[in-house]
Amino acid sequence: MHLSAIIKDWVPILAFVAGASSVIQATRTYRLSTRLEQARWTVRMYEKFYEQPDLKKTREALDCESNPESVKELVEGQSPTLTDYLNFFELLAILHNAKQMSRSNLEAMFGLIASRNRRA
Repeated sequence: MHLSAIIKDWVPILAFVAGASSVIQATRTYRLSTRLEQARWTVRMYEKFYEQPDLKKTREALDCESNPESVKELVEGQSPTLTDYLNFFELLAILHNAKQMSRSNLEAMFGLIASRNRRA
């Protein structure tokens, strides 16, 4: 058999292997970048929810069972801070539907809230 015939037989095989390898690597890179972006969104939302003063005050007013007057004031006064607070959760739903935040990240972030409220 001639060298050209051997090369002719192996070129398609090597091209297929190289292509398959490229697809696998591209898929891995895409998954890693998707996870990284989800982690970034999760960190941003966590910081916003727990550290932004307006959301923090509203969260504390709503989470505190001992002061129903603060909740009544927020709701009846149609407080802009309450609107911002509710819009925050709407944004989380949008991010989740756009696959920018995973359900497990949302559950982890707000599972902490639920467990904190039960202990209070």
